[in-house]
Amino acid sequence: YGRQNNHLVRMFADNPDRVEASALLDTSSILVIGLRDLVVNHKFVGCATPSHFLFQHQTKLYVANILPMTEELFYQLFAFDFGNFGTLKMQEALSLHELALLALQSAESGWTPEDGDREDLATQVADFLISKASMLSDYFAMNIDSDGRLMTLPLLLEKFVPNMDQLPMLILRLATEVEWSCEQECFETFGRELSRFYAYRPSLLPAQSTDAASQANNTKSQTETCFWNQRSYKWVTEHILLPAVRSRLLPPSSLGEDNNIVQLADLPELYKVFERC
Repeated sequence: YGRQNNHLVRMFADNPDRVEASALLDTSSILVIGLRDLVVNHKFVGCATPSHFLFQHQTKLYVANILPMTEELFYQLFAFDFGNFGTLKMQEALSLHELALLALQSAESGWTPEDGDREDLATQVADFLISKASMLSDYFAMNIDSDGRLMTLPLLLEKFVPNMDQLPMLILRLATEVEWSCEQECFETFGRELSRFYAYRPSLLPAQSTDAASQANNTKSQTETCFWNQRSYKWVTEHILLPAVRSRLLPPSSLGEDNNIVQLADLPELYKVFERC
């Protein structure tokens, strides 16, 4: 495949107010010819699993992993729209301390007793992010109230809401994985953590209800909700994520690696097989 490293440079030159955001993208890894054509000119076929979808490009059939594709999509949306985000408002403000504590209680956090008491660590995480509240609001549309509760997140794509099961880990990783001491590295690592949170992880778990009557009809409601979620991830993939992928994603070479996109069949080759049969 060929590379066109100055593609983004020209785009930012046409948008001088956003030139600073170009530093957030490594243009040397952007692959335009071949993989870009695959991304732009494909036709959605269907979802093989919640995390993999089938698509056709010319005469070939492919399967792609939605997670790395959307993680890169959301990082690029973050970079291009930097400083100009909409807001995703929480239905109710969420305690940073409670979110951090939930994250530390999960195996994904890697917490061990040697790291210290979870309650103390959660307090440190909350206090640190509260100390950055002004910056988080100004640059990232992430608003924290005076009681240390999260009120809004940056909105990266209209009509798309990330899997909020991942929110506790986002809060923990913003405090521990973002390089806060250097401006450019701060913006880049923050964007990577945010895109990691936004990357599409469809949940098939039924929503938990606190309503006693709903819980009394537990079996029926869980079955219906699971069915709705299974139907929903297909709709979200086809009608929200893939249109954004086609119009906004400049795929890096890494997207073509690690079996992220795999060719399953080629129609001319299939015809040869049928002829022999």
